[in-house]
Amino acid sequence: VESYRQNEVTLDNCLFSTHLEDLKATAKVVEIQITNLQKKDINELLSNIICEPRSSTESLSDILYRKTSGNVLLIIQFIKSLWDEGLLWFSYRRKHWEWNPSMIESKSVLDDAADIMAEKILHFSSDLQL
Repeated sequence: VESYRQNEVTLDNCLFSTHLEDLKATAKVVEIQITNLQKKDINELLSNIICEPRSSTESLSDILYRKTSGNVLLIIQFIKSLWDEGLLWFSYRRKHWEWNPSMIESKSVLDDAADIMAEKILHFSSDLQL
């Protein structure tokens, strides 16, 4: 599996173009273009992830859309960070998922892979961070 960002690499790039041609000569290449999700798609994804009806996840889906512009990677990472930070939790008493909309609204979204990894490392114990 190989991936690239269409807006960062063009077929005019000699090295990339040569690599792509070599790859096509030795393997079956299927190109899949991934676009950002729409609000309804985010709501369906979130509903499936937390097993809640779509009607109850709309408010959180709206926030996710505003924060991530529908970028799938950012959505998944943001949901994970909400769980890690206790802003999304399962209420055993009420038997459903809950979240804190105002805290989620104030949370920033990391849009760079290096920033995402750096934030994860900060949650490790100090001896593991070295």
